[in-house]
Amino acid sequence: MMRDLFSNPIPDPANTHISFRQWQIREGNVLYHSGTKPMSTTHLLAHLLRNHPTAQRLMEHFRNLSAIADASIPELMQVKGVGKATAEAIQVAFELSRKLTQTNNEVRRTVHSPNDIYRLVRADFSRLKQEVLLVLLLNTKNMVEHIHTVFVGTLNCSLTHPREIFKTAIKHSTASVILAHNHPSGSCDPSKEDIHATKQLVKVGELVQIPVLDHIIVGDGDYLSMKELGLL
Repeated sequence: MMRDLFSNPIPDPANTHISFRQWQIREGNVLYHSGTKPMSTTHLLAHLLRNHPTAQRLMEHFRNLSAIADASIPELMQVKGVGKATAEAIQVAFELSRKLTQTNNEVRRTVHSPNDIYRLVRADFSRLKQEVLLVLLLNTKNMVEHIHTVFVGTLNCSLTHPREIFKTAIKHSTASVILAHNHPSGSCDPSKEDIHATKQLVKVGELVQIPVLDHIIVGDGDYLSMKELGLL
């Protein structure tokens, strides 16, 4: 019976004594015949690294793909078989994935509700350990044309440089903007600083005739709309 390729394979000591090509052939060359979709995480890592035992050790050490993606080069190099070049290759692969997600998010999309906004920006906030403020630039049809990272830090820092938000908006002839930032703590509840900073930015938007339509706070798998709460 063919082994289930969706689950991580049972470690086989013999793997350490065969070449990657021999391992490929023994596994039925799944990538060539069926593509990447039926492959387990360990199999995918093995093909990326061209080394199945190292892929298994990475999964055993970090337990899941997110932990590998978040690991630094020195942390990756703690795993047997992972040198600097391999660690760099792993980080590059995950960064390419993040760039692809960011590119997809920047495709024009009409937003009708706070949930639309949340679905558009949540990937940008995944695994971040600091607060990041994004500004979404909309045209007259409420289509998001650009998403820009304004700053990294705490929201009250934005009060010093509201011009950074509206300079970008003016440059792109933006009709309106939506703000979004994350709470690494996981809670979506707005702080006093969040509310105060948002109200200040709304006033600036009124002065330059580029209204702030909403401010979305993204937490752990959830979000809050300051407009829906009547805080704008």
